[in-house]
Parts: sequence; C-alpha cells; structure tokens
Amino acid sequence: MRKPIVAGNWKMNGELADIDELLKYILRGLTIELLARCDIWLFPAYVHLATVISRVEGSGIVVGSQDVDVRTNGAVTGGVSASMISDLGCGLVLCGHSERRILFDESDEIVAKKYEMGLSAGLKPILCVGESLADRKAGNTMAVVSNQIDEVFDRVGIDGMSR
Repeated sequence: MRKPIVAGNWKMNGELADIDELLKYILRGLTIELLARCDIWLFPAYVHLATVISRVEGSGIVVGSQDVDVRTNGAVTGGVSASMISDLGCGLVLCGHSERRILFDESDEIVAKKYEMGLSAGLKPILCVGESLADRKAGNTMAVVSNQIDEVFDRVGIDGMSR
C-alpha cells in the first residue's frame, strides 16, 4: 500500500520572505510519525527551488519542479531542462498541469515529451490529467483523460508509467 501524499504546488506565489515563513511553519509541524504516515512534496516556483531544497534538506520533504522543458539544452530563453532540475536536487516534476495545458496550450504530446524528459533525468514525473468543464458537461471526461494517459503510455511504455 502506498503512503498518502501531501503536496503543495505554490504556483507563482510568494516572495522569498513569504517562502521562508511558510517553510518555518511546515518544518515546525514535521514529526517522524507524520513522515512515517505520509510523503510530503513541495513544488515552489523555479526561482525558489534552490532555496527550498536547501531549507528542507534532511527533513524528509521532497521538492519538485512545477514544469520542465521538452528540450535538453540550447538557445531557449526561460527554458529549464530536466537535467538542470535534477542537478538542483529535485526529485519530482509536474507534467501536464491544467494551467499549463490551458494557458500555454500544451498538448497531450507535449506533456508526454515532458514526462519522458523527467524520466530521462532521473526525476519522478507526476502526470496531471483532467478534463475541462466543457468536456465534463459534454460527457467526454473518460475520453479526454484516457487520451492524456495513452499519449504518455505510448511514449514511455509500462516501465515509464510504473515509475
């Protein structure tokens, strides 16, 4: 049986002082018993990844990235590769968050590539799936979610999905 996961995606919120204050409360509330019962994952914004990783070091908390680029390197202003994320000490990466799909028009194919990039860098990709309100009202939930999963499955296979 898997342990429950308590995860916080901080999105594009918080200045460094806010992050420090939040981490102070999170770390104060940590106990060995709590960490034995659940995994705690934090997903701060890119600019705060290194800070959060250093602040939670040795606590049992795992830090992940909110996104990853589909490219490994190159002239991609603002892009962050999976290997860069891994180098920082991240263990996780979100792929396919609804906001990325909507605001950045990320297709199922792009999400599958990001998932694959995370795997290739030794990260644990977290596949986010879900339908829009319009899809739900039209009764397309299962088809939309199945397509999202199938795209990743076709790219990385059962071994990639099982990780």
